[in-house]
Amino acid sequence: MKPIHRIENNVGIVSIGNDSTAKEVNIIVEPLLRDASLKGLVLNLAEMTWINSSIVGVIVDAFLELKKHQKKLLLCQLSQKVHNTFTLIRLDATIGICETEQEALASLQSELE
Repeated sequence: MKPIHRIENNVGIVSIGNDSTAKEVNIIVEPLLRDASLKGLVLNLAEMTWINSSIVGVIVDAFLELKKHQKKLLLCQLSQKVHNTFTLIRLDATIGICETEQEALASLQSELE
């Protein structure tokens, strides 16, 4: 699955699959990071059974860019293997992880109110 995105209630939502490259993800994420109307970003990793360091780098860059603008990045629907990777490199303590996309959206919406 190539990365796809949509915008819902001023939140960018990007779904990333196993065959997505860091370049493809970056092409989708970069404009969302520059969109001043967006209040946050949700990365749905449901289609990823593993994650490589390049994609992790894109996620960390997005997190840092959003943080500079007091916006939030949340990850959702991580497989156990992907979640273990984020735990191993201790990003689970820095980047919010939600069980479902709906939970991530609700969390961001509650912060916007």
